[in-house]
Amino acid sequence: MEQEIVARGFLWEGGKALIAKRSAREPLFPSHWELPGGKVEFGEEVHEALRRQLREGLGIEALVLGPFHCSSSSSDSGRRHTVEIGFACVREGDAPIRLRLGERHEECRWAAEGELEGFPMTPDEREMVRAGFRHVRMHGMQAPADATH
Repeated sequence: MEQEIVARGFLWEGGKALIAKRSAREPLFPSHWELPGGKVEFGEEVHEALRRQLREGLGIEALVLGPFHCSSSSSDSGRRHTVEIGFACVREGDAPIRLRLGERHEECRWAAEGELEGFPMTPDEREMVRAGFRHVRMHGMQAPADATH
C-alpha cells in the first residue's frame, strides 16, 4: 500500500487560472489537464513542496497563500491512496511568466472558468479548479503584507 500527498497551485491572473496538460506518456491520466504542482516529499512542508514543484516543473516563483480545497481518492485497486490539497498562489515579482515545461507536462494554458469543459480532467481535478475560482470570487487573490511562504 502507498499513500501520497499532492500539492496543487491555483495561479490566477486576469480572470484565468493556469492549468497544465499531463504528458501522453504519464501512466495515470495521460493528456488530462490539472492544476500545476506535485508530490510532497517525506518531511517536506506542503507549501514548500508546492513552491519547489512550481519552480522545478514550470519555472514559476510563487507565493503560497493558503489552502482552499482538499480531496482524497484511492486507485490501483485500493492499493494507492492520494490526498490532494489545492492552494491559492500568486506570482512573486512582476516579470512576465516564461513557462518551462518539464517531462510531466506537454502544455500549459490560462483558462477562464467557463472554458473548463473543453479540457479533459478527472472529476476531482475539475472540482478543485472550480473551487479555486469560487475562492477567488469570495476572497480575492492578494498577497497579505505579512506573507512569508
